[in-house]
Amino acid sequence: MIKILVSLIISVFFLSEKAQAFPNMVRHGYTTCVTCHYNASGGGSLTSYGKYIAGETMGTFNNSETAMRWLTKPTDYEDRNDVKNKSYVVAFLGRANQAKFSTPQLVRSDIKMMQADLEGAFDYNTWTGLITLGPRLDSAQEPDESKNDFFVRRFYVGKQALNYSIKAGKFFPEYGLNLPNHNVATRKGLFFNHNQETTTYQASYFTQTFDITAARLQGTRATLFEDMTGYSGTLAYKRGSNRVGISQIRMSNNDRKSQATSLFGQFGYGGHGYTLAEVAQKKLVNARGRETQTNVGYFENGWEFYRGIIPNLNWEFTDNTTTDSVSHAPGLGLQFLPWTHVELTTQYSRTYTPVGNGYLVYTMLNIYF
Repeated sequence: MIKILVSLIISVFFLSEKAQAFPNMVRHGYTTCVTCHYNASGGGSLTSYGKYIAGETMGTFNNSETAMRWLTKPTDYEDRNDVKNKSYVVAFLGRANQAKFSTPQLVRSDIKMMQADLEGAFDYNTWTGLITLGPRLDSAQEPDESKNDFFVRRFYVGKQALNYSIKAGKFFPEYGLNLPNHNVATRKGLFFNHNQETTTYQASYFTQTFDITAARLQGTRATLFEDMTGYSGTLAYKRGSNRVGISQIRMSNNDRKSQATSLFGQFGYGGHGYTLAEVAQKKLVNARGRETQTNVGYFENGWEFYRGIIPNLNWEFTDNTTTDSVSHAPGLGLQFLPWTHVELTTQYSRTYTPVGNGYLVYTMLNIYF
């Protein structure tokens, strides 16, 4: 299975022609997130350049002229190392899902509010910073904490120049496809669960053909990796509007070890279409030395058939080689950008497992100011 999926990623890369945040922005020629987003792993608040690009490429009900009162037109990004460039932004980030799971022994259905955060960020002459805070809500509540307590979900300070980036704080490191939905197998199964952000020291170097990122990680309080340390790294090759790469993450302490390796690809074509692909292998070793291995994958194909309206078909799988069980989840998604400062993403997927079937409805709302 892994060999077939790897072959698919390679073949799509070499057959794709020149195209045009979220990794699906590859359809407009943007292969990395840091050009337009403050968040190191993509999504959330937009830089001044990102907001300007949003005015040029997004918004069903407006164009760049009607959107300009919401945006800050920046100095040419190519010159930002040499001029004074400053901007500030505030955003609301909301997220919710509905899930239903049915087996002969159990039927469960619930709606969860996952996120209702305020995010603030700044950019001043290559110095950048970000802070995101809000209530814990359903899926971000830890056993020793009460619901609705406010907490700082992520923050960082650092420098963001044209060919390098240095950031330190509490955030997810760059890894594989930076999908906004952390419920998909390649995110949730690879240490990127909601409210699991690590203390991260990350450095990136960008060239015309390669992106290189390395990070030192420390688990934060009341998370799965609280007492663990490790590292992550990503090496990506860019060709036109396409990008392929490999990522690895390792976390360990005296008793446990966790590691994962991913191969990923982002491909744009026709100015409107895109394909995303990622396969990963995860290994966990517990305190008794028992190893569990899981292979996971995610694929997405979408097409912007009208400005700011991008439906997609997606599919994910989880193969637990230890228990010899395979789960599949085909889905249908929609990204809708009614105005350049409003972003709505929703997804419906069916889940087929050896013990029962179910479905998941996921919705995310971002509003930028």
